[in-house]
Amino acid sequence: MNKLQKAEAFIPMSRADYRKEVIAAGGTKKQADKAYREVGSRETWANELYVVEVNREHRHGFNDQSVHMIELAIRRQDRGHVKDWRHMQEIKNQLVGRECEGVELYPAESRLRDSSNQFWMYCFEDPKVRFPFGMFGARVVDDRKFKNAKQRKLDE
Repeated sequence: MNKLQKAEAFIPMSRADYRKEVIAAGGTKKQADKAYREVGSRETWANELYVVEVNREHRHGFNDQSVHMIELAIRRQDRGHVKDWRHMQEIKNQLVGRECEGVELYPAESRLRDSSNQFWMYCFEDPKVRFPFGMFGARVVDDRKFKNAKQRKLDE
């Protein structure tokens, strides 16, 4: 996978056509216009495989508002559904930071967004902030076999 490069914001249709689609899906003109402006104002990064929209102003529900999060909206260029964990880790490292933590959320059905083989990663901006769950300590398996584990060789 090549490094991500800054790209032009990708909005595949006019504001009027976007409004029509949002309204047809049950949204309002106001919601459509707000979403259209937000997409146009986000950073967009791309390489031969992925397009990533970066929202550095993501609002969250933590009680501590000094905690800042970055939202990464990630999709493949070809809109395919296959996802590679190491690619996602590298995208996070490139756009947020190697020591910043991120998670992918599988939401309640009432908050579900599932429209275009796109998914979201939410990352702490501060590399000192950690999620109070997950793995502690590091272990990387390269292409050698470890018990029943199988892993491809790390990219250079």
